[in-house]
Amino acid sequence: MAQRVTRTASFDLSLDPDRAIELFTAEGERSWIPGWEPEYPEDRAIHDAVGTVFIRRDPAGDQTFVVIANEPLLRRYTRHTEGFTTGIIEVSCEPFGSGTRVTVTFDMTALSAEGAAWLDELDADYEGTLRQWRDWIEPE
Repeated sequence: MAQRVTRTASFDLSLDPDRAIELFTAEGERSWIPGWEPEYPEDRAIHDAVGTVFIRRDPAGDQTFVVIANEPLLRRYTRHTEGFTTGIIEVSCEPFGSGTRVTVTFDMTALSAEGAAWLDELDADYEGTLRQWRDWIEPE
């Protein structure tokens, strides 16, 4: 079973890069991830500022995210699920043709056997996970 998985893959969107990167913020993901309802322990007007903490309730355990980079075409977060997994997720966007190439990196470490099993699943079909993201954002 995997204790740590680092995977990077890309997919293309027809959106311009400035619009595409906004879909990968806590609030932007509400528009395309089913059931995505981030909660903020601190009341902030800007939910994507570096240092912002948000929580996503999940059956595997509450996922705590911290924004660690917010650049014009890059977002980076830590994600921790107590007793399950912890790590870093990075999303970058770059112009590609008339749209955007989105590159996503997961660097996750298992904190339990259950987390390791989830990492094995992620590792086995990482490209499929990103295809699902693309289809949620731009259904064919």
